[in-house]
Amino acid sequence: MFEQYTRCKLLSTVMEDAHAEWPCSGRLDLAFGPVKEVSSVTYLDLAGASQILLASLYYVHSGSVRGVLHRLDTLPSMKCHPAALRVRYTAGFGDTADDVPACVKHWMLAHIASFMQNRESGGEAEFKVNSLFDGLIADYLYQSI
Repeated sequence: MFEQYTRCKLLSTVMEDAHAEWPCSGRLDLAFGPVKEVSSVTYLDLAGASQILLASLYYVHSGSVRGVLHRLDTLPSMKCHPAALRVRYTAGFGDTADDVPACVKHWMLAHIASFMQNRESGGEAEFKVNSLFDGLIADYLYQSI
C-alpha cells in the first residue's frame, strides 16, 4: 500500500520505465524512488535497433525522493514507438527492513492498526489510505512539479 500511495519502493528493486520519447521540457521523471542508481538508458534508433544512450547526454538527479533525468544535449533520432526510450534503475530505501525510515514504518503500523480496529466495517470494500497519518511520510509523497 505504501509503495502505490507514495511511488516509493521500500526495498531495493530493479525497475524499468518505458517512454515514447524524452519530454520536450528536458525533464524525465522516473516512476518510483528513491533512486539509488540508473544502470542504463536505451532507445530505439530509426531502424528499430536498441542503442545505449551516452551518459554525457543526460544528468541523473537522485537527491530527491523521485529520480529525475535531465537532458543535457540534443538526443539522437528515435523510432516512433510507445517504448522507444527505456530507463533501467534501482529504486528503494535499501536492501533490508532496517534501511526503511522509522517514519515509514510508523505510517504502516498506524494503517494496520486502523484496519484491524475497523475490520468489521470493511467487508468486501477496499481499504483506503487514511490521510490523517500523511504527516509521517510528507517527505515521500509524490508531488509533480
